[in-house]
Order: sequence, then C-alpha cells, then structure tokens
Amino acid sequence: MKTQLGFVAAALLLVILEGCGENTKGPEQPATPASTSSVTSQEAPPADVVSVDKEPTLLKRVDPVYPELAMKSGLEGKVWVKIWVDTEGRPKEVKILKSDSDVFNQVTIDAAKQFLFTPAYIKGKPVPVWVSVPFAYKLADKATGEQSSQSVSKSGPAGESSFMKGYIAAKEEALAAMQKEMASAQTNGKPDTALERKIQKARTELQALKDALRAMQAAK
Repeated sequence: MKTQLGFVAAALLLVILEGCGENTKGPEQPATPASTSSVTSQEAPPADVVSVDKEPTLLKRVDPVYPELAMKSGLEGKVWVKIWVDTEGRPKEVKILKSDSDVFNQVTIDAAKQFLFTPAYIKGKPVPVWVSVPFAYKLADKATGEQSSQSVSKSGPAGESSFMKGYIAAKEEALAAMQKEMASAQTNGKPDTALERKIQKARTELQALKDALRAMQAAK
C-alpha cells in the first residue's frame, strides 16, 4: 500500500514539474513571429531583369530643369537612369546608370521621381520592376526667340561667378586624382583605356567651364 502511494506521489510531482516548465517557456514563444514581421516590412528591390506579361507604360513624364551652370558653360549631354516602378506604377527609387556629366544628375533624379507609369503585370498581378529611361540635354531646345542659351551665359548674379569657381576647383581636383591613377597604372604596365577616356572628357568639360567663367567675368 505504501509503495503504491509512493508511485502516485511521484507521478503527481512529475506532472507539477512539467506544468511549471511550460509556464516558464510561455513568454519566450512570440519572438519568432516578431522577427518575421520586421523582415517583411522592408520591401526588397526587384531583380534587374524580370520577365513580365505586360511592360509598364509611361503615363506622366516630367522634363528636368536645365541646370543653369550647364547652360552658362555650354554643356550638353545625356543621362541614363533606372527607375524602380512599384506595384502602383510610382517611382520608388531612381539610380544613375550612366551620365555624360554629373551636373545633370540631380535634376534628372528629381524629374524621374515625378514620373507615373502603369505597373508591370505577371498573370494579372502587378509586380515591381526596374525601367531604364534616357534624358537628353540640348541647349538648342532651350533657345526661345532672340534669347538663346549663349546669351543667357553672359548674365547672372555675382554669386554665380563664385559658385562657378568652386565647381571648377572641384573638377580640377577630380581630374588630378584621375591623372595620378593613370600615371600609376602606366608605371605598372597596365594602361586603362576607360580611365583615359574619362580624363579626356573631364579636360574638355573643365575647359568649357573655364571659358564660361571668363565670359561671366568679362560681362560684369
């Protein structure tokens, strides 16, 4: 009889201990769902290439403002961007793919962010995609009547001359860094043709900027 009572007491004690263990684990269980929700709240960008049933269609295009600095310098060029179009057809992010001059970059991004598309579709469901869009900057497009872009370059407040000087200084510093890199590559017997083209382009742009600065100073 005593032996049976001992077994019953031991069984009850085991049940009580197991119940206590479950209670101590309870508060820790919600940790997994919380971490999952934090991951899903951050939308990942789409792949560079997505095979879709229907491509996005441009509904609204906003022309960028021609930078005054580029107009005064007589600079023209093109900028290629890629736009992350979300499932509502709105730009979520804009990245520069290629640019003839960084003076055009910010105004291009500002304009691209105001675009509006129809979304891309896969099996009737809207999906996010990247869309590539080129922007062309031509001074001839900015000429109106007797006032051409060349005449605009002769006018402007005195503060623009100071800004131009700072911009030229930054360009000269960047050119010097590229030339130093090219010299190192040539010393190592590994000429970089792509870097050489960038240097030539930077020299041409820098000369145009200096010519524009001289014109501004002469007009005062």
